[in-house]
Amino acid sequence: WRWTLSRPREAARLRSGALAPVCRLVEEKYLVDELYDAAVVRPYYGLCNASERFDVRVVNRIVDASGWMGRLAGHVLKLFQTGYVRNYALTFLFGAAVVLWLILR
Repeated sequence: WRWTLSRPREAARLRSGALAPVCRLVEEKYLVDELYDAAVVRPYYGLCNASERFDVRVVNRIVDASGWMGRLAGHVLKLFQTGYVRNYALTFLFGAAVVLWLILR
């Protein structure tokens, strides 16, 4: 306040004289904003962009593939859905025989 508001001529002289670099540094708030932008904000945005690409290219494809596999399994399994209990019992018996064969061999 003393150098800027009460004595504007003195402040202008200081800004243009030997203290010009110091005045500029103070006016630019010690370059804290620029340093914070370079050290925190830009890496954060880079990480956000990489995360978005990973989500779109990997996670979404895995989710879509699992849905596709579920639909495919449903289409295949509905071929075996006859509604007759004897067919289900025969399938169960066949599966039990395969399991026993695998255990006892």
